[in-house]
Amino acid sequence: MRIATETLDDALLELYAGLLAKKTNVVATRGSNTEQRGVLVEIARPRARLSRSETRGMLFSALGEFLWYLTGDNRLDFIEPYIPRYRKESEDGGVTVYGGYGRRMFQQRGQDQLRNVLVLLLKYPFSRKAVRRRLPRGRRAEPRGSPSASRRRSS
Repeated sequence: MRIATETLDDALLELYAGLLAKKTNVVATRGSNTEQRGVLVEIARPRARLSRSETRGMLFSALGEFLWYLTGDNRLDFIEPYIPRYRKESEDGGVTVYGGYGRRMFQQRGQDQLRNVLVLLLKYPFSRKAVRRRLPRGRRAEPRGSPSASRRRSS
């Protein structure tokens, strides 16, 4: 299936209509749902939906943070150009943000959580059990410098 539209909103509206018109559902362990596989979405004006308000940099900060996680490191110098407020979260003089998820994702207790998810999806491509926990089991509080804790404090 190919959806070619001007904006993301137009593409979503077309996709939603197609999903609602489908008669078959996929039955999963937690209930049924409707899926559309192999969809190519082409958007002529992908930035048409981005706001020019005070949240203007949100897309780039999210992308920067995602790439920071993928480095497997928690160094401040990588993320600071995208999210300057993380400097306040560093507990070692501006070198590291200990609450970052990079090390937790790739090096927590000798586990590479991303690799574990990929291995599971290769074995069971339609699994909904392929998740990566951000915190160890039983842990309720996040360190001072964790990105989600920073977001809550700044809200």
